[in-house]
Amino acid sequence: MYHKRRIERVNTRSILNLCGDCYSTMTVDQKGNRACNGDRLVEWQVQADKFFKMNEEEKTTFLQSLGNSSGFLRLYNEATGQVVCGYSLRIYPTMADSQVMIPDPMAAGRLEKKLKRPLTELELEEGYLFDDNYQLPFVKYPEDF
Repeated sequence: MYHKRRIERVNTRSILNLCGDCYSTMTVDQKGNRACNGDRLVEWQVQADKFFKMNEEEKTTFLQSLGNSSGFLRLYNEATGQVVCGYSLRIYPTMADSQVMIPDPMAAGRLEKKLKRPLTELELEEGYLFDDNYQLPFVKYPEDF
């Protein structure tokens, strides 16, 4: 019977203590939060340096040989040229990279109750004037929330 050769080099018996991104060991702090200690990043840095010196055909072959090619590319920081892994199970408050202007939800709700119908897409655009020269106020999301 034919058995497919295993290409991953991970010991599945101890997979619970390995980082999901770089396969380094996970450390646990006093509060029980798990974080990657990055002990295998040196090996990944050597592979990344070799990878970025390859031509396109060799790069394709190399990525196909990996079990998680997008994970390998995600570890590489183009700005610094270094392989980094910041994997952690700790929950941080989300911080947006951009701001979006949206109609004030409270004002839109009051106006919908007054009109006794939902507002249309056109009415929710910035600068739309209603019959009584009322304009919906807009807020920056997430800054004003």
